Amino acid sequence: MRNYIPTKSEAIQLIRPVTKTITIIVLIVIVVGVLIGAKSLLLPTRYFPYLDIAGPEGIRIQVLQKGQASSTQCARTLASQAATLHANCPTCRIETSDCRVDLNDVERRWLGEESIAMPSARMAYGVIVFEASQEKIALTACQESERQTIENIPAGQVRCFSAGTKRPLMNIEQAVLERERSERRNSLEIGLASFFGLLFIAVASHALVRRYAVRAPLEDAPIKNELDHIAAFKLSNVIKRVLDILIAVTLIVALLPILVLIAVLIRLLEGAPIFYISRRFISADKSVTIFKFRTMVKDATSQKYQLKERFMRDGYLDIPLTCEVYTPIGRLLERAQLVETLQLLNIIFDGMSFVGNRPLPKDNIELLKKFADWEDRFDSPAGITGISQITGKYGLLPQQRLYLERMYASIYKNPDGNIVLCDIYIVAYTVFLLLTGRYLDYSKAVELLVRCGGDKGLSNHVAQETAIRDADSA
Repeated sequence: MRNYIPTKSEAIQLIRPVTKTITIIVLIVIVVGVLIGAKSLLLPTRYFPYLDIAGPEGIRIQVLQKGQASSTQCARTLASQAATLHANCPTCRIETSDCRVDLNDVERRWLGEESIAMPSARMAYGVIVFEASQEKIALTACQESERQTIENIPAGQVRCFSAGTKRPLMNIEQAVLERERSERRNSLEIGLASFFGLLFIAVASHALVRRYAVRAPLEDAPIKNELDHIAAFKLSNVIKRVLDILIAVTLIVALLPILVLIAVLIRLLEGAPIFYISRRFISADKSVTIFKFRTMVKDATSQKYQLKERFMRDGYLDIPLTCEVYTPIGRLLERAQLVETLQLLNIIFDGMSFVGNRPLPKDNIELLKKFADWEDRFDSPAGITGISQITGKYGLLPQQRLYLERMYASIYKNPDGNIVLCDIYIVAYTVFLLLTGRYLDYSKAVELLVRCGGDKGLSNHVAQETAIRDADSA
C-alpha cells in the first residue's frame, strides 16, 4: 500500500480538495502577513525609557520618555540619562531603569495633556513626575528642575506644572507628534504603492510582451486541459512551488531595470519585434506561451537560412552562436543566459518551475510518441533548467534524454522522493556548467536521480537504449 499510485480519476479527486486547501492556507498566510505589516506601520512597537530615582529629602522622581523605535536606542537613552543624573545629583540613586513596552493607564496619562495628582515637568520628549511626603516639597523640586534647565540650556524645553492642573503640549512636542504621524503616513503610502506597483508590473509585463512579440510559425492554439500532477500535494512538492513563486517575484523586481534596458536596446538596435513568443507543451495535453527576448534576425525561420535542414538533431534544433541568424545583441544575451529570464512570468502564471523537464514544441511531442511511457516526463512541472540541460543537452540520444526526464519526474510523484534536494543539485551543477562549460556525466546523472528517490525500476534503460540505437542504425 505504501507505493500505491492512484489512477488519474482518483488523483484528480485527491488533488482538487488538497489544492483548494493549499489555496486557502496561502490566502490566510497572505492576509495575516498584510495585517502584521499594517500593524507594524500603524501601531509599531515602541520602547519607553523609564527611570525611578530616589532623590534627596525623600523625593521620588520618575522619568518617562516617549516611545522609541528600537530597544537599542532606548538603552542608549537610559545610559545617557543615568550619566547626566549622576553628574547633576550625586546623592540621587536609581531604583529602576528599564525599557517598557506596555504602559499602564496612569503612565499613559502622564504623557498626555490631562492633569495628574502630582507635580510634573513636561519635557520635549517625555515627562518627570515628582512625589514627596509634602506636595510643596515636590513642587519646589519640579520648579528647580525647570530653572536649572533654562539656566544651563538656554534652548531647553522644560515646563513645570503643579498637581491638578492641565498640562498642554509644548510647541516642540506638537512638532514631534506631527513628524511621527507624517512618517506613518509615508510608510503606509509606500507600502500600498509597492503592492499596487508590483501588481501593475505583472499585468503590464504580460500585456507588453504579447504586444511586441513575434510568434513561432505553424503552432497550434493553446490547449486548455489542466495538467494534473498525481503528487502535487506532497510536502516537498509544495515547498518547491512556494520557493518558485517567492524567488520568481523577487527576481522580477530585482531584474526589472535590466529587462527594460534589454528591451530598449533591442528596439533601438534591431527594431521591432522585441520579443519572441512560441507555444510549448508543459504536459502531454497542455501548451503555454513561452516568452523570450528576440536574439535572431526577423526572418530567421524562413527558407533563406534553412535552419532545420542544417541544425536539426534528433528532433531538437541546436543552432550554434556562430550562425549568421543571431544578432550582435542576441549573441550577448545568449552568452549571458538572459534570454530565458522572461520565463519568470511562466513560473508565476503557468505553474512552471525553475527546475524541471523543459517544455517542448509540438514537433518534439510527436517524436516522443514512438517511445513507451513517454508521457511520464510530464509528471512534474516543466522548468527553465533541468537534468537534460546539465547532462549534454543536445548531445544526448533521445532515449537517454527521455530516460533522465522520466527519472526526474518519478522523484516528484514518488512518496519518498525529495524533489527539493534534487533541484538543489541541479541548480548547483547549472552554475558549475556556466562557469566551466563541463557537462555532468550521464551515469552520474542517473546516480544523482536515484539518490533523490528516482524510480530504480528504470535502471535497465541504458541497455534498451543501445538496442534501439542499433536497430535505428540497421
